[in-house]
Amino acid sequence: GCIATERQTKAMMERERAQQLEWESKAEAALKAGRDDLAVKALSRATEHEQKASSLEGNWSDQRKTLDGLKQDISSFDDQLAEYRRNKDFILAQSKAAEVKKSIYEAKAKISQSGDVDNLMERLKARAERAGYEAEAAQELAEGQTGDRLEAEFEGLEAKTGSTEVQQKLDALKAKLAEA
Repeated sequence: GCIATERQTKAMMERERAQQLEWESKAEAALKAGRDDLAVKALSRATEHEQKASSLEGNWSDQRKTLDGLKQDISSFDDQLAEYRRNKDFILAQSKAAEVKKSIYEAKAKISQSGDVDNLMERLKARAERAGYEAEAAQELAEGQTGDRLEAEFEGLEAKTGSTEVQQKLDALKAKLAEA
């Protein structure tokens, strides 16, 4: 948008300058032909184009300055973005380290306030147990979502086959004891 407008203004200004030169050339030709009246009209037209060109030149100059400033801002922003990308992993690592420290200090504060380490351990165990249940629930949902129930049934069959082997060993041990 901005670049196109600046180029359009510059092209209009250059056309006006070309028109000015053309009419000045016509005025000169009219003078050589002894037609002062035509020369005056041509110079009048050349002056109109000169005024338009001067006005457009002011606009173009302002647009050019604005555009240069905008390009400079974009370049500065690109530099900042590149610096952020270079430092992103480092910043994230620092942030994670700060979170871990905060968690440790909060846990220490709770322990020192209540003096109840066992209670804290119970809560941690309960949280870990809850996470295990949530993982099992997610797995069950995922298996249900993928529609892979047939494979799950075969896994169940394999588990039963394993228990049949144990049952056979148990029966063999009972038979051995019965013989004795």
